[in-house]
Amino acid sequence: MKPQQFIVLALLTFLSRNVSGDYYTSVISLFDLLELEMKAITYLEAYMEKMEAISRQVNETLNELEQVSQEAEGDFYEHYSNPLNAYKIIRRFVVDWQNLNKTVLAEQPAQEYIANLTALEKRDGYKLPTDEDLLGASKGLARLQRTYQQETVDVAAGNLMEMNLSSNFTASECFWLGRNLYSAGELKYAAEWLIQARIRLAEETQESYEPQEFIDQISDVQILEQLSITMFYRGKSKLALLFNEELFTKDPNNVHGLRNRLIYSNKALEERYAISNEDESKKYLRVYMYM
Repeated sequence: MKPQQFIVLALLTFLSRNVSGDYYTSVISLFDLLELEMKAITYLEAYMEKMEAISRQVNETLNELEQVSQEAEGDFYEHYSNPLNAYKIIRRFVVDWQNLNKTVLAEQPAQEYIANLTALEKRDGYKLPTDEDLLGASKGLARLQRTYQQETVDVAAGNLMEMNLSSNFTASECFWLGRNLYSAGELKYAAEWLIQARIRLAEETQESYEPQEFIDQISDVQILEQLSITMFYRGKSKLALLFNEELFTKDPNNVHGLRNRLIYSNKALEERYAISNEDESKKYLRVYMYM
């Protein structure tokens, strides 16, 4: 770890002392988590090697079965009127296909992989991070931004305190940080991170970014749902209504949008009416002062 990275990590730890979540309040725990991830990667690689071996075996068997099946395509009736060929196809279904299905549906590699992961926690004493840890990490990052006046756009680019410490945040990473900050009541930073999520998503779409299927993928609809309600509770009803209407252009039957549309609209009208009354009061006050 570079010296400047250690300094920032220490600052994060200091700023997170009052934040719940064991991992984010201990640098040593984060090192343990890195070691845990490396071991998990090793186990996953071993599992994938076994699955690739199964895949090769299945493909070889499929090629053999296809070759045998093609032999009967010329004259079906003549081919299977031969009792030897009739025996072979019946045997293939009773024996070969049964074995093939057992190979495809083999549970042993998966069971071994799960057992290895379970052992990391039970045997080796590693503790997996929880939702509370993730929430604590999010709050600590927001506190760091506030204390050292770090712009969200810079942090999303991997920059902290004029040092480049990480790669760009993905749209998914920005979204979940924004969502966690919303849950923590950090509405200002929640809104900023959600806006960054939209920017990142547009960039990733333009660059034909293709995340792996098992990695959480975020849509603009999800971001707009969260962004509109975040703006509403920030007291920015017009923006909430604006984002909610944009949500309908992408998902006309969106349940969240339909449920909140009237709420946002009424609140925006109330604020507009309140501002109008305030302007009227100021006007009469100015007239009264010059009487």
